[in-house]
Amino acid sequence: MKYDFTKSVVYNFDTVTSTNDFARELITNNKIVIVTALFQTEGKGRNTNHWYGSYGNNLYLSIGIRHNEVLTAEEIASFQAIGALSVKYALLKCCPNKTFKIKYPNDIYVQDGEFKKISGILVEHGFAGSFCSYSIVGIGVNVNEQLFHPDIVDNVTSLLKIDCQSDINKFQEIVLNEFSKIINLNTQEIFTLWVDELDIIGKSVKVLNDNFTYIANKVLIDGRLELINTLNNEKKIIDNGDSIRYSLS
Repeated sequence: MKYDFTKSVVYNFDTVTSTNDFARELITNNKIVIVTALFQTEGKGRNTNHWYGSYGNNLYLSIGIRHNEVLTAEEIASFQAIGALSVKYALLKCCPNKTFKIKYPNDIYVQDGEFKKISGILVEHGFAGSFCSYSIVGIGVNVNEQLFHPDIVDNVTSLLKIDCQSDINKFQEIVLNEFSKIINLNTQEIFTLWVDELDIIGKSVKVLNDNFTYIANKVLIDGRLELINTLNNEKKIIDNGDSIRYSLS
């Protein structure tokens, strides 16, 4: 199926709880909805985490898509890849001399001495029984942010802090342009691009609260990660990137 972003409806807000929340409400009456805000009072990350950011300094963007046709499990899973690829490609266009990496499944890191997080993507789906009625891709990118929460200050950065200044509106336009191109590729193309950009296969992976060592063996078509235990060759399936650690280098 093809998605025509020329027919998307755009809502720009000053302050919202989160752009994903508003996209969820607005998608009911729209095929494609784009929601932006200058500030989020309850910005969301994965697993009940919060996304911190100050007023007017960052990209807070959600893209909501209402589905009229039945999606396969692979098509549903592809939305996290679409979000991650869109942001990485947009960042590379703005900062071609920097090294950006996608950390499984869809956080974006930039090399600034060590690799530091610069973007996070939160994908949410709505279901009526087994039918996926909508998908929302929430994108947060640190653009002109200079102040970070003390708990994360050593592990995050922004375009401004890596000397890659960008106008937020122009950067948003680039992200949306990349998104509209990638979503209209076929699912296998999206999956292949994503796996290549993840660059995790063959790397040593540590699973939190687990004493074994694993090697990343493959990314399954539904987006889950298959690990192999180096001691006994048993397989372990991961669907939560926050539960693993590995080197992006």
